[in-house]
Amino acid sequence: MKSMAKLVRKWAEGIVGAVRGVAGVKLATLDLWKTYFDTGASGRCSNGLNIADTIAEQLGFDSYITDFGVGGCTNFLDGVNYGSNGAGILDSTGSLAGELFTMNAQLFNHNITVSRIAKILGSEEVARKYLSQCIYVSDMGHNDYLNNYFLDGYNSSQLYTPEEFAQLLIETYETQLKKLYCSGARKIAVVGLIRVGCMPHNIQYHPNDVDASSSCVEKLNSDVQIFNDKLPTLLHKLNEKHADAVFTYINSYEIDPDDQTNTGTNPLPPLLSLSHG
Repeated sequence: MKSMAKLVRKWAEGIVGAVRGVAGVKLATLDLWKTYFDTGASGRCSNGLNIADTIAEQLGFDSYITDFGVGGCTNFLDGVNYGSNGAGILDSTGSLAGELFTMNAQLFNHNITVSRIAKILGSEEVARKYLSQCIYVSDMGHNDYLNNYFLDGYNSSQLYTPEEFAQLLIETYETQLKKLYCSGARKIAVVGLIRVGCMPHNIQYHPNDVDASSSCVEKLNSDVQIFNDKLPTLLHKLNEKHADAVFTYINSYEIDPDDQTNTGTNPLPPLLSLSHG
């Protein structure tokens, strides 16, 4: 099984190759396991290099993308990370785990950044021109399954069939991506979902549902693939409607098709980040 670092690099290469973008993840303060930074705990979800760092390195950045945190980010002209571990497209996702920044909350925080940029650059018009040259990466949806639809304690799997739930996510995501466009974003990479049924945690939790040929829980993979199948159609629709924007789909499901895609048990760190390119 390939290491998570290799998979992260594959994702990074895919995003850079498609849109030359950057991405990021949320805060964490515990100094656990091996640390790849001389200063100790990185203050983010991962103390090692993540997708954001790998992309930044490939783009030749001098430093990594700063997280928005609780509003204390000041070097926002160099890029901002709004990601929040465990959050999703739906406001209900991850709600049982405690406080987090949902996609809607991340968009709210981004509007704060837009206002700050307008103040620095002198006007909203100049700020929008600046933002149109930025590259955004949105990697949302994993936790709507891992921390909602597949998780005991939430009733979404009783309320919706897999098809209905995927459609709910797509319709909500469409509204959110439109809001991102209206805030000035024009270069947007949207990442699809990985094979969550191949995550060791899900294999251990569903031992009777593991497929002998793939060694994965294919029922879970099939459910997220319904969302993946709908996502390119949504992005095509947005590209047709907004000729001055480019919405790019990153097919992470197929980037590493024969690999167990996550070696940990924690929720994936969804992200919405921007950088001036």
